[in-house]
Amino acid sequence: IAWNDVKEDEDGGYILGFELITLGNAAKNNIGLQNLAHPYLIELGNMTGETIYLAVFDEVNISAMYVDKIDNKGNIKLAAGIGTRNQIHSTANGKVLVSGFTDEKIKSMLEHTGMNANTPLTITDPERFLNEIRNVRERGYAVDDLENEPGVRCVAAPIHDYRKKIVGSVSIAGVASVITIESIEEKYKPMLLKTTESISKELGYRKN
Repeated sequence: IAWNDVKEDEDGGYILGFELITLGNAAKNNIGLQNLAHPYLIELGNMTGETIYLAVFDEVNISAMYVDKIDNKGNIKLAAGIGTRNQIHSTANGKVLVSGFTDEKIKSMLEHTGMNANTPLTITDPERFLNEIRNVRERGYAVDDLENEPGVRCVAAPIHDYRKKIVGSVSIAGVASVITIESIEEKYKPMLLKTTESISKELGYRKN
């Protein structure tokens, strides 16, 4: 355990250090978000029949961490469960969660994590990824177009808090034959944005 994690007090006992307190507060915030978002995720799952994820940005591992999951009614079971992490460059949630950062910060994170190809369609070029993020900022949602798992397509949108800061992401994931690019635009995007806007509103977010 690092010295930052545990400190010795005057009586020779031990108290939690700053790092663990910070982690504890982050966990508490994520639990609060998960509790608040959960009913909306269930509703979105019922409407779409697909797998729904709630993700937050894990600063330590520079990744998207799943804090809630609603399993779908379909025949596909996605491997990622609650508490698992996924890469920022190959997932819709990852793209959304980093879209609030500057291009410089995103570049720096990609240098740290690398950009391995999970599928033949994974974006592995930093400049191309930054162009993708600019599109995410403009349209308000992100797509993982078979970039993380073969045959799986996802669409994700951000949750904002009262500071207009992105604090989470909700995604709809399913087989590419069902979640087509056309159906994202016509069917899934409106339901997803309604969900994220409702959760954001509960956190005090106002667009203007």
